[in-house]
Amino acid sequence: MKRIERHPEKFDVIGLFNAMGIREGYSLLDEASIGQFCNKIAEAIRQSKANPRLVHGLRVESMFGYVAACLGKCAAVKQEDAGELYVEDTDVQPPDYRIVLDNGDEWFVEVKNCHEMDVTAQYTRKDTYLRALTNYADLFNTPLQLAIYWSRWNVWTLIPVGGLNAHGDRHSVSMQQAVKISEMSMLGDCMIGTTPPLMFRLKTDPNEPRSIDDAGKVIFTIGDVQFYCGDMRIEDEFERSLAFYFMMFGDWPVGEPEARIENGELLSIDFVTAPEHATPRQGFEFLGSLSGAISRYYSCLTVSDQGVERLTPSVEPGALGVLIPANYEGKHLPLWRFSLQPTSQGR
Repeated sequence: MKRIERHPEKFDVIGLFNAMGIREGYSLLDEASIGQFCNKIAEAIRQSKANPRLVHGLRVESMFGYVAACLGKCAAVKQEDAGELYVEDTDVQPPDYRIVLDNGDEWFVEVKNCHEMDVTAQYTRKDTYLRALTNYADLFNTPLQLAIYWSRWNVWTLIPVGGLNAHGDRHSVSMQQAVKISEMSMLGDCMIGTTPPLMFRLKTDPNEPRSIDDAGKVIFTIGDVQFYCGDMRIEDEFERSLAFYFMMFGDWPVGEPEARIENGELLSIDFVTAPEHATPRQGFEFLGSLSGAISRYYSCLTVSDQGVERLTPSVEPGALGVLIPANYEGKHLPLWRFSLQPTSQGR
């Protein structure tokens, strides 16, 4: 999917000036109003930047749009909570997104970030908040879903609002419960497995210098790049790109580079990724989910060691994912795909 290009500097800024001007009494004909507007915007950005919870929440909200667009079963993903809204009943709250699936179904989706480590810990929202969202969804006769990003686990769940547990004036759900009733598979999400390890090998060019000097340094020219799955060399270009993607953004940790040296010459450098613990007699190991890989890639483009640098990356949504054909059969990169279906006993 691709993002429809907009020009926020042309339309959104003057729209924001107008929205704030209703409250502040700004006039487009008054230069002082424009200066006051710019000062308020600069101060608002500083205050927002100093609120990590707000910044991370907005980044995760934007991330879900990319995840939904990348997974392959959405025809359209549209931000819903933008622009003016005129209603008779003011007890309404527009959710974050409207999604149209490729089968024609439509959903509203409200996105939330949960930073709990304990899978049994409850994510809780007030009844008044959920009621306002539900009232909006009912106005448009469209089902409402809650997308929760369990950030400590890099896991997305997508559940009907009715799937939360009611406790007086609050509703809650744990990650353990949400995974059981999640409908992320409707967006195209699945768990991916393959045969470990995955290896990326840089081979030096034997026709160029590659000797290691007395200080342990070597200058070399790359002669070939190879990928392996288990003991099999991957030759197909699509499979090579898949292997590299999962090495970069899957759940398996990457070990320290391994150099192969003979007679004082560097022959190759291997980068190997494998699960920390093997599952006996299974024949494959899980790399994680597609949504998790997309989210990890998204984070690489938006977060640095210093913190959140931007809410949304500049690349198109489709650039963050990999679309694996439904009838895909690996040649040298075998893949196991598990589509997790919700259960009515999830709660």
